[in-house]
Amino acid sequence: MKRIFSISIPITLILSIILIYSCKKDKPTPPIITTTAISEITQIAAASGGNVTSDGGATVTARGVCWCTTTGPTTTLSTKTTDGAGTGIFTSSITALTGGTVYYVRAYATNSIGTAYGNEIIITTIQSTFAFEFKISNLPPPTDYYEIKEGSCGESVLWTILQYFRKDLSQEEINKIGGNPGRGLHSNEMILVLDSLKIPFRERKKEATWESTVDTLANIIKRGNPVILGVKIYPDKFPQWYCDHFILLTGTNTKNKFFFYNSFTVTDTIKYIKLCNTEDGYSLVNKYDGLFAIEIILPN
Repeated sequence: MKRIFSISIPITLILSIILIYSCKKDKPTPPIITTTAISEITQIAAASGGNVTSDGGATVTARGVCWCTTTGPTTTLSTKTTDGAGTGIFTSSITALTGGTVYYVRAYATNSIGTAYGNEIIITTIQSTFAFEFKISNLPPPTDYYEIKEGSCGESVLWTILQYFRKDLSQEEINKIGGNPGRGLHSNEMILVLDSLKIPFRERKKEATWESTVDTLANIIKRGNPVILGVKIYPDKFPQWYCDHFILLTGTNTKNKFFFYNSFTVTDTIKYIKLCNTEDGYSLVNKYDGLFAIEIILPN
């Protein structure tokens, strides 16, 4: 007769083995996520998002995109979005960007194990033209040149301003209001015309330096107000005057540092630095250290 041997294994040990195996098999991991291609890129915003293809065995509690100007953005940054929870596709709006700037963007998803990131995408926002170049509309120079003694630069500048205010006066009529018909307007007569026709304006004074004065003029233009500016013309034929000619500043490019201006019947540009030196051409520099600059306050 054969003897049958049996091994008695405690049931608690069997349950422990099963539990250990089960825990090992189902241990959660970080989510799996990809970054959506970026679209709708503007000066200050873009659209993106992501796709959470696996929650890693634990519920995804937060998801979105994060971005910065250096590689490897994380959720520790304030520049991130929160776009719901769970798996699947989601969309994100990236805002408060700066024009002409490179950004690094990637999606993220967070579960109880940690945060996972998608592939990194690099974008460049559109250059902001307003920040660098601004022109005030509806300020064209006149098409006709008014032939008078000393020239009609003041009359042409005022003609453009008056047209904007819907006051249809000829340059000859403007000249007569100044009080000396047949002779070009002087600075005090320019102000007389503006006062007589009730055009709102503000006289500007020279700053500590010509460079800081030019910066102030650029800021006035960016506010949307043109400036009637008196300039010297070098080589200096009239040292007794602190300005020889009137131009109308109508726009500025702060990146390349120049103004758009009207002179007689043409529109041209002049560098900031040129207005601060005595090289041939227009300049603010004069022996009296005086400035004729009239800010015209346009209606909103």
